[in-house]
Amino acid sequence: MSGNKGIICHKGEGESYWVLGDLYTFKATGKQTNGAYTVVEETIQPQNGPPIHVHHREDEAFYVLEGRFSFVCGDEERLCQTGSFVYVPKGTAHTFKNIDEQPGKLLVTITPAGLEEFFYTIGTPAVDLSNPPAHDLTVMDRIMQLAEQYQFDVISYKRE
Repeated sequence: MSGNKGIICHKGEGESYWVLGDLYTFKATGKQTNGAYTVVEETIQPQNGPPIHVHHREDEAFYVLEGRFSFVCGDEERLCQTGSFVYVPKGTAHTFKNIDEQPGKLLVTITPAGLEEFFYTIGTPAVDLSNPPAHDLTVMDRIMQLAEQYQFDVISYKRE
């Protein structure tokens, strides 16, 4: 599909994957944007979030659609609620955690595109959007094996 066509993706649309227990719905992919960016709606389970990591290729922008999150960007930690925006330039250690008691939602823009291929590789296609698959104990091993290919480093597995 040519990125010159534009994209309209309604609520409930987009290809969805379960990634580390969270639901990632791809609203725009590199194939649709000629590699310019990827947009993902992430539904993050309570007390969940990624390990601390650094992207060496991509900038990330997070917009909190629903819920309360603790974001770490470099050496700064902030509480971010519905309506908050966080920009993480490439080369910056970062993580987030849903600190609410119910799932929260983020709209994430990744520039340039390409990281969606990583999520497709480690994730599971979401047939049932309400029930994540059983926890995969090998996923962190796969993440570490793919880190060099996708140009990121995992700094710490710990999410407090």
